[in-house]
Amino acid sequence: MRKKLSSLLLGMCLVAGMLVTVAAPASAQRPFGVQQFMPQDQFVHGNCGGGPPPPPNCEPDSLSDKFDGLDSLAHLTVVATPETTQVTWYACPLGTVVTTQAALSSCSVTIGTDTTGVAPPIGPGASSPADEAYDVTWDIPGSLDHQRRDIAALACINTAQQVEGANANCRVDEENDIFLEDAQTGAAANQTTSAEFGPYRTMQGCIGLAPGSTCDAARKPFPHGSPVPNDGFDFQVFTSDDLTALVAIVNEDADATTEPAGANSLNGPPCNVEQTFTNFKRWLCIMNDANIPDDAEMAINLVDATNMGTKPEGSGGYCNSQNNPSSAPSAQNTVQGAHDFCILDAHYVVSSVRQPARVLQSFGANPPSPGANAGCFPGATPDTDETSELGTQEDFMICMLDQFNDPFSGQWTEETAGAGQIADCGPYTAHDHNGDGVIDDCHGATGGALGTSANMTVANPVGPVGDQVITSCFDPQNQAVNPPPPNHGCADAPANLKATITVHWGTTATEVFLTYNNPAPSNASDPCRTGTTFKANEVGDHDDITVCTFDSSGNRVPTDT
Repeated sequence: MRKKLSSLLLGMCLVAGMLVTVAAPASAQRPFGVQQFMPQDQFVHGNCGGGPPPPPNCEPDSLSDKFDGLDSLAHLTVVATPETTQVTWYACPLGTVVTTQAALSSCSVTIGTDTTGVAPPIGPGASSPADEAYDVTWDIPGSLDHQRRDIAALACINTAQQVEGANANCRVDEENDIFLEDAQTGAAANQTTSAEFGPYRTMQGCIGLAPGSTCDAARKPFPHGSPVPNDGFDFQVFTSDDLTALVAIVNEDADATTEPAGANSLNGPPCNVEQTFTNFKRWLCIMNDANIPDDAEMAINLVDATNMGTKPEGSGGYCNSQNNPSSAPSAQNTVQGAHDFCILDAHYVVSSVRQPARVLQSFGANPPSPGANAGCFPGATPDTDETSELGTQEDFMICMLDQFNDPFSGQWTEETAGAGQIADCGPYTAHDHNGDGVIDDCHGATGGALGTSANMTVANPVGPVGDQVITSCFDPQNQAVNPPPPNHGCADAPANLKATITVHWGTTATEVFLTYNNPAPSNASDPCRTGTTFKANEVGDHDDITVCTFDSSGNRVPTDT
């Protein structure tokens, strides 16, 4: 990924034989880069109805707030470099070039402001993306229905909005001639198609599966500025009911300094209708490994491919209302051209290779552990603290997740400290590094659909009583060799890549002692067995007493009451 760097040049001069620093004039800083992804004023498809060059406006530039199954709002998206602190959108008169304060003041319609820029999290150990995602939704006013406006996005550092001069703190990106649709105004036949991203799935075993399976629970929000895995994912799209063909277009590189365009288009797959409702549709788009560039910043565009070529008159759902006979826009606001494709929504995403991000542990659901749903895999309830009797065993499991919260197959080491020992490594490798006949650690790799290793056991056959702490971690150096390889074990594992569980080994109480606290026992550390057990009192006296419980070996043990 590219790194955006800026530098401050300090003037230096030599005065009267001495080297002195000349301070630069005070000036504000503005963001290095900003690009609007939605709306767009140029085509993003690699083959837009012929060419090169493509015919004029083969992808009409529009914003619509027609109901799409999620809301009745237009969605605007921007990518800006990370020094940005807020982005504000304006609707400006056609032909406005926002390079002066006077030009900015002519943009009388404020669309909205976002101060919550998000850099896509891509997991521990990966390079951070250079840019941040900003977005806003807009209920387009009826006064702008079927009008064209230039849309300006101001990326600023701090709250002032200066676009010129030494105090400039904002950088502007403009998308020109954007056709606006207020779907609450005018006839339905004139209303421009709309769409919005729904949730996505990154769990490999679930990609492409139809609704109704256990994989429905794997869906998660897919906002502008999301991380995606290099090996593919799928996502739902919600659209107005008039859409009959939907395509997902990928543009790469696309970021705060490079906007989505035909020149960086990788095209993409068609999407299929998943379900048709009364007034909207839900689609499924599948992005396989071949559709996603590795370790890249990119745009994913939702493109209306309904009736490619000139849209028929009076057809609800084509991308603008140029030819519709009812309430057609004025000549100034029509958008000329064939209108083969229409951009409906666009998101900035960053792809990365899967890597371990979290290690979890839990005791198993087998007796003596309580809880039939004990476990660390999705849908289970982790059980990390157990009290057990000497002579019993506790089985446990290890789970590993990647940065997308999906099961991950990774090498692990399991270690123990305190009372007790590792009784069995189950199907995994046991190793006695010091040759004393006792298992020092277990080695294995998580796997399967749940990213889990299970059926290891710990035990404490004869004591002493006390706590046993079991630590598991992601450990690429988990080879069972003697001596162990450098950095073997969990000591050097980061906190997010290791987890601990604890067994409190004890015994059952078989004796109960009861004693008075006054007079004081002869041995304060053993009050129950050295205190007074017989005392003469009068009516109305109060006494403090102590209760102690011991096992058959004379060890103190706790009780529930």
